[in-house]
Amino acid sequence: MVFHRILTSSASRDHRNSEIAATVPAAQTHVRPVPAVDNPKIVQWIAALDDSRYKTRVSASQELAKLGHLAKPLLRKSLENQPSPEARNRISQLLEGLKEFQSNGERVRTLRAIEVLERMETPEARQFLALLAQGAAGTWQTKEAAAALKRLTAQAALLR
Repeated sequence: MVFHRILTSSASRDHRNSEIAATVPAAQTHVRPVPAVDNPKIVQWIAALDDSRYKTRVSASQELAKLGHLAKPLLRKSLENQPSPEARNRISQLLEGLKEFQSNGERVRTLRAIEVLERMETPEARQFLALLAQGAAGTWQTKEAAAALKRLTAQAALLR
């Protein structure tokens, strides 16, 4: 993948420009800003954790897991409402999963893409990092993109 080659390349900056030119479009196909949270949809998924159909319960669990920490406050609140044992078990599993840092492939690719964009130091890379930093507040991806953009801004200020 182009991200890995750029990160590990010992070639000169000029030599890497051909790969760098393709990097932002490649990143845009793999990484998107995290959308804002739709609380009514989260409430609907939490209610579906107690659905009579197994497939619906599994689907709701998967959707809530994708949201990660964004769903956490509503998941905790739902435990106060004395859910059924099935729903309580699924909610507990989701909350337990949020305690651990999960280094899955998608997360690693996203972190690598943000790192490459930061190292590129091009206007296009900054623009895409700024777009990623405008994602849903509080998500790890939005925080990472904002931190990368902040470091780039501070570095540019030092070089002036």
